[in-house]
Amino acid sequence: RPIPSEFKSLNAVLIEPLATVLHGYWRIQPPIRKEIEPKVLVFGCGMIGLLWIRVLQSELFSHITCTDISLDRMLVAKQLGASPVSISDLTESPVGMPP
Repeated sequence: RPIPSEFKSLNAVLIEPLATVLHGYWRIQPPIRKEIEPKVLVFGCGMIGLLWIRVLQSELFSHITCTDISLDRMLVAKQLGASPVSISDLTESPVGMPP
C-alpha cells in the first residue's frame, strides 16, 4: 500500500521502526506499570534504541539507562535524557539471565 503523499520522507522512514517499538512497549507495559518508579535499561543506542528512549520518556519513565558499544551513540542517548552506562560497568545480570 503506498504511503500518502502528505507524509515527508523522514516520517515515512520511521513508520515501521516506531510501530515495532510501540508493539514491544504495549507488550511489556502491563507488568512494568505495576512497579513503583520502574527502572529501564535500553541495550543499544541506535535508531531503535533511541526510539525506545523517546517512547519511554513520553510515558513518563524517569529512570532510563542505556548502553552501547559506541560512545558516540551513548552521547546522543544522553543528550535525549537517558543515563549512559558502559557495558563493562554492568555488574548484575538482568532478571532471568545467567551471569
